[in-house]
Amino acid sequence: MYRAYDRIAESFAQSASQLAASENHTDKNAEFLSAEKYFVNAQEALDALLYAACSGKDDDGKPKFGDELWQHDNFILDGDPYDNFRKFDRGELDYAARKYLSQPLRSDLFELRLMDALAGCEITTFRYDVHCADQLNKTLEVPTVAGIFFRGLLIVALIAAILSAGVSYLFFDGTNTIQTGVIISIPLFVFLLWIVSSEYKAQKMKSDAYATALQLLLEGYNRVPHSTPYSPTEVRRVFIETSKSGVVWPNSIFAILDSSGAK
Repeated sequence: MYRAYDRIAESFAQSASQLAASENHTDKNAEFLSAEKYFVNAQEALDALLYAACSGKDDDGKPKFGDELWQHDNFILDGDPYDNFRKFDRGELDYAARKYLSQPLRSDLFELRLMDALAGCEITTFRYDVHCADQLNKTLEVPTVAGIFFRGLLIVALIAAILSAGVSYLFFDGTNTIQTGVIISIPLFVFLLWIVSSEYKAQKMKSDAYATALQLLLEGYNRVPHSTPYSPTEVRRVFIETSKSGVVWPNSIFAILDSSGAK
């Protein structure tokens, strides 16, 4: 279960020992304490990543954090957007990034897992925000295109009936009411069709924008390598390409890539 966690912890331990040894301590105990300090700081970042995403739910239906280290594409597009949103602890992810960047030890595997989790969290947050907007529209009873059309038909019929009756009474002594109503209703109906068409286009543009944004998010997410070694320059290029199209990635991702590229 903890294979990736153990591999990262082992690499941190080796790096901590090497870094402490390079400090040329005259006392072995001082060297050990120095290595331990480096390792503990790095492990705090690793533990934060472990507890940042859940691998399921407990008997009470609550997310189970800390069961296993995050893996690519665990659940970001599965099921209900709200459930997936709850499976991330964004605070722990941000803490993992801050803690990792504040200490000298580096691990390619940890960086990939952390960036993957940050990108996955961004996708689930985006889906959740769209889901909340849809729910809000339903709560506020924002009319659909079909609803606008049928309500508009009723209004057109009502206006046409009132105007035709008035015009017929004033100019035709109460006759030709039907013909007058038809003539009056034609421009009103054309105006209604224009309104419905405009609303349909607006809603389609909104839907297309959502689909495009999600596609760009997934494109960037799936193009990030899942195994080591990796090229920080190439990964940065992937995220920047999608950013130019309007996708906003967490700043922590670029901070990690900057740090990795400088090592």
